[in-house]
Amino acid sequence: MIGDDLVRPTQRSCPLTPELQLLITLRFLGKASFQSEIADLHGVVQSSVSNAVTATINALCRHLDFIKFPNDLTSKRKIKEGFYEIAGFPDVLGCIDGTLIPIMRPPTNEEVAYVCRKGYHAINIQGICDPDLRFINIVCK
Repeated sequence: MIGDDLVRPTQRSCPLTPELQLLITLRFLGKASFQSEIADLHGVVQSSVSNAVTATINALCRHLDFIKFPNDLTSKRKIKEGFYEIAGFPDVLGCIDGTLIPIMRPPTNEEVAYVCRKGYHAINIQGICDPDLRFINIVCK
């Protein structure tokens, strides 16, 4: 879905494939590791990791219109039935979780807005999934 957004024509060298950019981004977001470590793991330089993460996240944000919290009664009923079948909990409309994504220190407001409770600079991400493990809502602040 985002592959076309990640294609970068170049005449200097071999660009990273859209698949590799997505894998790099998922590793970065999932492991909260240093970009240099991810670069070593994938055999690229740190600046390529930074560019891939930025491009992939921007592409995903442009396509987030497919992630929607259900607003019709039929969809809500189906989700509630799915959760009830899994765990026997009635009237559950989603499973929520969150994580902290480490970021570089921002130049402004860093003490107020970006230092997490664990003492490092981070952005908080929250996601809600349906019983089929599909995102139905994402908030990033």
